[in-house]
Amino acid sequence: MREIHGVPALCHSREQAEQVKARVAEWLKPRGLVFNEDRTRVVHLEEGCDFLGFTIRRYEGKLLIKPSREAVRRIRNRLRAEARSHRGANVAAALQRHADGNVSPCECFPEFMVGNL
Repeated sequence: MREIHGVPALCHSREQAEQVKARVAEWLKPRGLVFNEDRTRVVHLEEGCDFLGFTIRRYEGKLLIKPSREAVRRIRNRLRAEARSHRGANVAAALQRHADGNVSPCECFPEFMVGNL
């Protein structure tokens, strides 16, 4: 049996969440899938949960979906490593290295292009 990952369900009560879990488990069974019981949780939205790099929670009556602390930490570490790798490098070479596998920073931030300053 394979385990399923990543099925959030937002419900109004714990009882409703347990019913949804049971119904999804029934649907998964003929497909050869099961819940990973160690990782499956029913939590209140006030507490929140992380899902696919985002934190989902309710705060002062509003549903907030924002990048999780772990995802932000990973992005900052990647950007820090990238910036350090360019120290002392020629600016044109650094931009070319960035553009080889990614979108050019000039395309992301056209307002900062030399002609627009």
